[in-house]
Amino acid sequence: MQEVTSLPVVFKTPGTNGYRRSSRCHFRNGVCVAALRALTAARVYLAGDIDLEQAAISHGSNTHYVRAGVILVRANDLRLIDAVLRGEILITTAAESVEPLLMLLEGYKKASAKIKDDFFVATGCTNDLAKLLITSPTAERTRAAERLDAETVWTEMVLPLVKAAE
Repeated sequence: MQEVTSLPVVFKTPGTNGYRRSSRCHFRNGVCVAALRALTAARVYLAGDIDLEQAAISHGSNTHYVRAGVILVRANDLRLIDAVLRGEILITTAAESVEPLLMLLEGYKKASAKIKDDFFVATGCTNDLAKLLITSPTAERTRAAERLDAETVWTEMVLPLVKAAE
């Protein structure tokens, strides 16, 4: 029996960028397989059938990607999900970009009438505009949000939620 230390070392030749290419197929029919697995696992998790870790394992993904998928599915931004599936943007980057808005919308839905009144005073937003932002499809919310300047939305709405989450 030979000792392991006496066996010759075999290195695989690196690819053009110096790294070995994965033997796995990353895209099938133009769809990023990792993102598809994570989004599918996220939908199963949100349906309440299994916990996050089980969803990740059973769909061949990891919990980090599935958490990002949960954020994207809850945000329901179909254009962003489509860009993730086409591989134009990483699923984690996409989730990071919509998470503050999702937190804002969910926080508003949970807020009491007093907090909503304080919100309207602080932002100059009207109740009708807020309802439009919360309950409308993405395109309508975008048009409504254009009435407020980006600086106000960021400093008065998003930034406090991001700081509170830290």
